[in-house]
Amino acid sequence: MLSWLYQARLAQRDNGDPFLELDAYESPEGRARLDRIDASFLTRLKGMGLAQGKVLVLGAGAGRLVLKLAREFPGCETTGIDRCAAALEEGIEKARPLGLVGKVWLVEGDACRLDFPDSSFDAVLCDNLLHHIPDPVRMLNEAGRVARPEARVLIRDLSRPLRPAWAWLRPRRDPEYPEPLRASYLQSLQAAYTLAELRELSSRSRLAQARISLDEDHRLILALP
Repeated sequence: MLSWLYQARLAQRDNGDPFLELDAYESPEGRARLDRIDASFLTRLKGMGLAQGKVLVLGAGAGRLVLKLAREFPGCETTGIDRCAAALEEGIEKARPLGLVGKVWLVEGDACRLDFPDSSFDAVLCDNLLHHIPDPVRMLNEAGRVARPEARVLIRDLSRPLRPAWAWLRPRRDPEYPEPLRASYLQSLQAAYTLAELRELSSRSRLAQARISLDEDHRLILALP
């Protein structure tokens, strides 16, 4: 693998205010982009045959994906965890007018130290969290631990670009990425892993048998079964 072709990985900094990005995504452009991203995730999940059971979402934030899952998969009991209590509270408030309080659960927790017994969930899901985690193997181990033997596991994340792509992306302005989203997105890209790196991380975890690939949007996919 010619690793020198890729932009060097740089861990993402904590911007300090989780609501800066949440507010930016409330713009029509931001919402449209999130809807497309979420729709492709849900489509992939449907293709994996999920219909019912207990579902865990790692890095749930303000519950956007959790609430969409509850509507798309009414036969599932969905729990979302996140370290940001304030974001989770916002998610609970969003669940009220949708009639989803008591049908979804948003709880504070650490994806690397899950407070659930082994083999608790029929599906473990994660979108755009992996590059934020200081110890990704530990997170993958925890996802594998709480997943039942025949569970669906779907972890999606950005992939770090080649150096020529990075040189093109960095100065580019995109209306779907108003500030502060654009700066955060570029930081996320540089913190993301490559396909080869994710395969190596997975090989050292409970998810060593997972399929690792890139999707049509050049995002990393880790999937079981």
